[in-house]
Amino acid sequence: MINTNRCNTCGQCYDIFENNIKIKKGDIETILRNLIEKYRKQLTELQKALETLLKNIEQLETELKLLNIMNNQVKRRMNNLQEQIKQLQKDIKKVEEALKKIGEDVVAELKTIKDKIKNIQDRLKKLNFDTDNIALLNIDKFNNITNNLDDMERRFPKIDNTSLNLALSIESDIDLLESIIKSFEGNGTTFPQNAKASTNWIEPDLLWLINVVNWINTVSG
Repeated sequence: MINTNRCNTCGQCYDIFENNIKIKKGDIETILRNLIEKYRKQLTELQKALETLLKNIEQLETELKLLNIMNNQVKRRMNNLQEQIKQLQKDIKKVEEALKKIGEDVVAELKTIKDKIKNIQDRLKKLNFDTDNIALLNIDKFNNITNNLDDMERRFPKIDNTSLNLALSIESDIDLLESIIKSFEGNGTTFPQNAKASTNWIEPDLLWLINVVNWINTVSG
């Protein structure tokens, strides 16, 4: 059972910290929503441009096949069409490179999330909680998230919007988790004996965030 008798100083610090967490979570969610929307729009626009360019090339190639009269005017037309085809091919290459760059950004995002998960695992194992360490039993469950991200990388670029949203949602919860860990990391053994009861709020908050991440991972499966 958690002891709710807290000293005024600890209680005030917790209230300030809790408000900061709520503000940060809102900011992160807004940033990630904008990022997802930006990726979606860019992919849609580039895919449409690529389809249009391919259709133009097919049309121009068809025109070349139909030009059978070898007079000067037709030759000039054929030369012009060939130049247009070359230019369209260059444009297609630019579009493909842009799509590849977006893909690299997404893969880099997934790798960043995996690195954060590994960092959290290592840091959680070093923390010294004042209660029974129930939250630490969930550390290995982060491996499920890491495996899920590995699978996304293997299947890339065949990652649907749901999977990308999932990865970015996981990252927002990880950022919150890191902020909580940082706030009391290394302090587990420095509290006075008579003040340990005031630190019991730490584990429930940590466990809540871990459960949120695990729930997201379960839904994605």
